[in-house]
Amino acid sequence: KKVSFIMLCVNPIKDVLADLRAGRLGSWEFPDAAHPDFKAHMNAERKVTITEGKENRQRQIWQRIGKKDNHLLDTEMAATGFMMMRGHVKQPETE
Repeated sequence: KKVSFIMLCVNPIKDVLADLRAGRLGSWEFPDAAHPDFKAHMNAERKVTITEGKENRQRQIWQRIGKKDNHLLDTEMAATGFMMMRGHVKQPETE
């Protein structure tokens, strides 16, 4: 049997998801009655700047806050990535 793999570049997709959630790139909605765990998972990461390499290059990544569970955020990120692949959500133009 053949197995297909799809690799997603997580940080840019989480940027798009954050823009959707903030209303900057269309809309992303979930009911007010969503389970508190879902809300906690969706807010379990923050964007941080890290410095790496001998050149001290800086880049931004999404990082989990402490040991908070983020599995549902990862699921929403994957769904956003698949929607982008299908052309339903477009990544904003970079400057």
